[in-house]
Amino acid sequence: MLCVWDKLKLSDDITENLNPGMTPARQRNEFLTAQGASGTLHKYEWKYYLATGTGTSDHFFHLMQLLTRGGSGGPVITLDAIAGNISITDLDPSRDCKNPACPSTGLDEFEGKTTVHSVEVTYGDTDGSFKYTVTDGSKTLLTYNVTGNTGEDASIKFGTYRRVVDGMTVVRAAVGDFTGS
Repeated sequence: MLCVWDKLKLSDDITENLNPGMTPARQRNEFLTAQGASGTLHKYEWKYYLATGTGTSDHFFHLMQLLTRGGSGGPVITLDAIAGNISITDLDPSRDCKNPACPSTGLDEFEGKTTVHSVEVTYGDTDGSFKYTVTDGSKTLLTYNVTGNTGEDASIKFGTYRRVVDGMTVVRAAVGDFTGS
């Protein structure tokens, strides 16, 4: 259990906090769970605080990722601060999460609040499952449950990870009270 709260900060300067060797430029400050093999069940929970005044753009800004190392690698499902909202993005083309829309809520539902994130995932490239719920302590803000591709040799990442863009704001966030099995 990670009881200590870790502060995450990203600069509004497009030349600072850069992730080396990435094109386009990116800023990253994340935690990564241990890699899980296909067919294994894992449960995680953490608290997340996103400070008021966090800006968004039309480019990715991941607060959470279900990340696979199988196939071509990369994110399978993400939670993003994008275009003034907090939204699930499902990158598996077999799940048409754009119609109907993936779950989304206003950025104001997250800013200045401590949210609780709960994940139950069975990793697998075809037979996995992913259950994700975000609450603010009194109400459910987002929930997303899917089966199918959840990645092989996968992990959960959470924190702040965004594409660098002109006009971006400073990001102040904190994560803590992590539990996992």
